[in-house]
Amino acid sequence: MEENPPSPAVSLCLVLTPEELRNYSPYLRNLLVVLDRSQGSGAMQHIIVAVVFFILSMSFSGSLIERSVINEGITLSLIMIFASTKIWNLLEEVFYRRLSGFLGQQKKAFKENRLENLRQSHKYPQLPHRSKQKRYAMLGPTHWFRWQCYVDCIFYKLLGAARAQARDKRLDYKDVKRTFDLSNSIDNGWFDFVADTGDSFAGTFTVASLLVSEINLPGVPSLPPPDLCVHGGDLSYPWPQKHELHNRFVLPLEYTGRGKKKREMFIVPGNHEWDDGLKAFDEMFVNHHQEEARCTQNTVASIPLVSKQHVRVGPYTLPQQSSYFALKLPNNWWLFGIDMVDIEGCLDLDQDQYDYFTKIYEEEVKKSTDSIIIVTHIPDYFWNYCLGYSKGKRLAQLRHSFGTNFRLMLSGDMHFYNRFSANSDPNGPQYLIVGGGGGFGHSTSVPRAESTVSNHPFTDNLPQIPLTRRSAYPKPEQCHRYFNENIFQRRHYGLMKLTGFFYLMIGAGVVSTDLNFVSEKTFFELVAFNAKESVSCFNLFPFLGYILLLAINFVIATANYGPEAKFLLKGGALSLLHTASHFISCFICLTSWQKIFYLLSWEAESSDVFDVAWKHYWQLGLFWITGGIVGHYVSMTYFWVAFNFFSFQWNEAYCTAEDEDHKNFIRCKIGLDGAIDIYVIGIDKSCMRWKERVGRKDGDAFLEPQGGEHNIQPKLVEVVRVLPKPK
Repeated sequence: MEENPPSPAVSLCLVLTPEELRNYSPYLRNLLVVLDRSQGSGAMQHIIVAVVFFILSMSFSGSLIERSVINEGITLSLIMIFASTKIWNLLEEVFYRRLSGFLGQQKKAFKENRLENLRQSHKYPQLPHRSKQKRYAMLGPTHWFRWQCYVDCIFYKLLGAARAQARDKRLDYKDVKRTFDLSNSIDNGWFDFVADTGDSFAGTFTVASLLVSEINLPGVPSLPPPDLCVHGGDLSYPWPQKHELHNRFVLPLEYTGRGKKKREMFIVPGNHEWDDGLKAFDEMFVNHHQEEARCTQNTVASIPLVSKQHVRVGPYTLPQQSSYFALKLPNNWWLFGIDMVDIEGCLDLDQDQYDYFTKIYEEEVKKSTDSIIIVTHIPDYFWNYCLGYSKGKRLAQLRHSFGTNFRLMLSGDMHFYNRFSANSDPNGPQYLIVGGGGGFGHSTSVPRAESTVSNHPFTDNLPQIPLTRRSAYPKPEQCHRYFNENIFQRRHYGLMKLTGFFYLMIGAGVVSTDLNFVSEKTFFELVAFNAKESVSCFNLFPFLGYILLLAINFVIATANYGPEAKFLLKGGALSLLHTASHFISCFICLTSWQKIFYLLSWEAESSDVFDVAWKHYWQLGLFWITGGIVGHYVSMTYFWVAFNFFSFQWNEAYCTAEDEDHKNFIRCKIGLDGAIDIYVIGIDKSCMRWKERVGRKDGDAFLEPQGGEHNIQPKLVEVVRVLPKPK
């Protein structure tokens, strides 16, 4: 095991080449360069944040409109607050071990929180070493509500869509090997399917450990570890950054050990891999027969992830040379791994890929005996009917063209297990969503999906096939109970900072130096007075802050729904409710502090800029802290209401509960009679505590559960028998 800390990675971020930049306009090009450099440079991140904060401070304080002692003092106080937060973060990083010693029984929790923040913010591989981290890269759930995540969101969503529209990466795979005959190389017809991995270490490593292990469950025969694993996409979160892919996906598989038997993995990229136009996926996991490593050469076992003949991730080799493929399986089965894109302006299936699968079906699939498994990341039948999208028309056409040879569809994207089949033929083709490979959980209760329709909404020459949900894991009532028990227990410190920032800016726009009017009004009269002043005052910037917050809330409300009117109207109404709740709580907080400062005779009226700045520093600083705490719980309350009463915000609301449990994958057995027995494996509780394996031999796992309640306890959700093509 290596103990020396790795050097900071310089090129783990996306690096735009001059050729790629030529595809963009000059303004967009400059923006992308700045955002691109911020991915790998901590200094650049701090500079961007500082510049944005300074500009907004000047704007909201009114200094850009009218120069005065008061406005300049408020601006200076805001800059002092920003500097104080940076100094505090520096002190925490340098002295957090000493500071934690003064917290008594809270020492362990404090250290764990600081360690987690450090792991999620650093841009280098979390390899085993002693500096600032545990021995192993045991990352917690992704911190979605933080500044850098939003900056990355702008970068990847903007860049990924622009790059995919400018040039489809799938076009590079036209002349490579895409068909693999595994009919004689899979041991006894066993294979695994897993999707949506790479969030918290606990969930991902729990599933990864079972993928390479024999599973013994009551009532069914022993389930041996197969030679083949098919991954349904979304390898890691939040974005396709190489350090995240390495930390959250590659390392958990490396920790399971290399093993002694040959295992292969084929991966269908998901929507998170397409956020950078498939660049990181292509460089790290597609076999180009290059000697140089595409990830980092500092792996756990000091073995490069890429050799001359194959790409290797933990116990698996990755033979695929493209983002889509066809596998010939034993006993007359085919598996088509289809790379479907959900980016506006791009074909869901490019023409080369569509022609490839059509040719395979026409020339190599035996129409009378062979059966087909379709693997895509996105379950189009679920997205389109339940979420209002119109995705995957060419996929629907291709699926329909397979006729009765099509027997099974495997997808991910939704982080749960659902099984659908046709109302008219329950034993016919099965549609499975298996997205519990390690990502944060989704609820099976929201969105409501007791039924759906395949090929919806494409009515031209495509039959509408009603589907009924036959099974779900976890159960909808389990999800509701987990959500309600945990949503107010989680602390999202990044969200506190962001809501505190908005409250601070609004407060800076309406704060007064003369507090004598406080005694003339009741509390609620003062709340109404502050709200009126913020809207009607000469300074326009607080009003722009309202519009900005409303726009952000609208994007949050509608980001994971299609353009159907019912979703837009519901999202618009809920975003108005969300925004109004924040402004009411903001002015209540502001009024409370005005009352307190009036009682303390703490007025900021002065002819000295520094005196005004110093007094506003304390006023606005305290307002920022309380505003962040109050704003956090206002947002959590909004998500609770939207989820429970409106069945809305299925993604954003449930991810606030940070469900690291309820994982799932499937282990499949192709029988001699041609039928597939699918064993759906569920894990109610992820293992949270691991220890180094004592007496580890070459190829064995590096870690094992600590034992007791921390053992891995898989359960059998159901056994599904998929019949071959009817004769």
